Amino acid sequence: MVTHISSRRNELIKETAGLVRSVESRRAQGLFVVEGARLCYDACRSHATVERLFFTQKAALSACAGASGSLSEDPDGTGPGSLFH
Repeated sequence: MVTHISSRRNELIKETAGLVRSVESRRAQGLFVVEGARLCYDACRSHATVERLFFTQKAALSACAGASGSLSEDPDGTGPGSLFH
């Protein structure tokens, strides 16, 4: 499911920003945050569970155009992600 987020005041953005800032929060929730296409792709290839994925329209178009089959190697269809277990 894709949800358009247009405000930094969005609760999901606030929660994720809190995880980025707090090692304790990440450890308590058993999560880690990944930024950047390459690290997201690597996390997915390692079979990490994607909890949340944030991307811009420009990044999505770039990833689709540049994928040339690389994202199709992800059998469960999660693609690059940003917040993982």
